[in-house]
Amino acid sequence: HNLIENQCSVAAPTITAPNGTIFCPGGSVTLQASGTDLTYSWNNGATSNSITVSEPGNYFVTATDATGCTTISQAITVAYESQNPPAIQVNGELHICDNSSVELVASQGSGYTWSNGETTQAINVTEAGDYFVQVQGVCNLLTSELVTVVVSAAPTSPSLSNISIDANTTATTADTTHCSARYT
Repeated sequence: HNLIENQCSVAAPTITAPNGTIFCPGGSVTLQASGTDLTYSWNNGATSNSITVSEPGNYFVTATDATGCTTISQAITVAYESQNPPAIQVNGELHICDNSSVELVASQGSGYTWSNGETTQAINVTEAGDYFVQVQGVCNLLTSELVTVVVSAAPTSPSLSNISIDANTTATTADTTHCSARYT
């Protein structure tokens, strides 16, 4: 007696994601398995050649032909879009004096909108307040943390009498605001 085994020749299905494998929270991704005249069984329990998933993870499909031959696809990874909010780099001090400024620079992004209405990547701040920047992410607007700028008035002229300063001397006065003024 000769035993003849059935040779399976089912090609493993290829999984494609026509619109990509990255999606925003609340969204979904469609996965399609190649092949015809096959029955499908996905690792999430679905049984069609095309599925829509709304959870990140690895997905694969088992395909079986009419003769019972079975093959398994390579897995495909589906993930949420990871988005980090922009960071603000401070070039200078956050505590400034009247008539001075501090530069705030947003990290790389797209479509900058600062809390003061500016729309550039970097702004020069001369007024006290809380500043933040928003950039357009893939899924939504991303907002930085607040940066607080404090502005202090320069000290007033000292009221001194009977003081003489010769031409080669400079007098400096300062107060607790870290601001100073020079008098010559």
